[in-house]
Amino acid sequence: MNLKICASIAVLALSASVFAEETVQASTAAQTPAAEQAPSAAAPAENAAPAVEEEAPVAEVAPQAVQQSNAPAAEASPAPDAVEPAPAAAPAAKETIYFYNTTTAAPTPVRQSSATIHTTYVSQNPAPDTLDLGELRGYIPVGPTFGVQGFLGSYFLSSDYDDDFYGFSWRAGVFGIFPLTKYTCGLKIAALFEQSDASATFDYNRTRTNFKYMQRKLDIPLLFTFKGSRSRLSFDMGAQAAVALTDELKVVYKDSEGQHKSKIDLLDDEYRRSMEWELVFGFSVRAHKYLGFDLRANLGLSDLYDGFIDDFELAGRSASVEMGLSFFLM
Repeated sequence: MNLKICASIAVLALSASVFAEETVQASTAAQTPAAEQAPSAAAPAENAAPAVEEEAPVAEVAPQAVQQSNAPAAEASPAPDAVEPAPAAAPAAKETIYFYNTTTAAPTPVRQSSATIHTTYVSQNPAPDTLDLGELRGYIPVGPTFGVQGFLGSYFLSSDYDDDFYGFSWRAGVFGIFPLTKYTCGLKIAALFEQSDASATFDYNRTRTNFKYMQRKLDIPLLFTFKGSRSRLSFDMGAQAAVALTDELKVVYKDSEGQHKSKIDLLDDEYRRSMEWELVFGFSVRAHKYLGFDLRANLGLSDLYDGFIDDFELAGRSASVEMGLSFFLM
């Protein structure tokens, strides 16, 4: 009995193993067509290979295009309407840097007596309060500038007679300074109205006689001015043309009949020259931006009078020493 049961179980196990083996083979066979279909799926890729081979020449052309783009411009033919390249821009002009120089009080923690702080700001645009690098180093420029000035001083008129004539003179007018170099040399031009008085008393024809000259002129000095680059004091030297406007001689004398007065217009009666030349030299100092002081001497080079009255010859040459003030308007 037990042998029959064991034989039956063995037959069933053998049948199950055979069935399982056939099932595995069937599933393998079912999968085999899908695997065989892979070449067909790959077939388009194989068929596409020629297309890739046909596109290969296009890929070969690309290096030529790159070579043409790197070719010199001279080999490439320009387009007919090509615009010529613009010329290179000129180098920019050298800029002048200006500086603001200010002074402020030091902060309280570091303040000592009258301590101050100097601050300098850089600016690219000039202004009335700006300084260039030379001025920041202490250099004082010559100009350009213009203004008004006046002089007052002594006046001298030479004579061929016993005594000379002395008096005073004053001048006033406008002037301008034009730099020849930035810091050391310049040119001064002015137009000044001058009035001079000179008198003397001596015996003439055994009579005590007083002679007084009153002259008005228009002076046009042309002076060269020289100074140090850091100095406010300058030396002026040049020539001056003086155009006579009026020249009167007053004569007063006394005799037994009393006092006599007379006046002679020397310019209208052509007793004097209408123009004279003078040598001018002196010093000037610009004490402030708007104020200056002058010391000037004028030495006449021309004889003013050819002479009048037969026994009284006068060959006068003028000279003066004056002090003045100059007011700068810029």
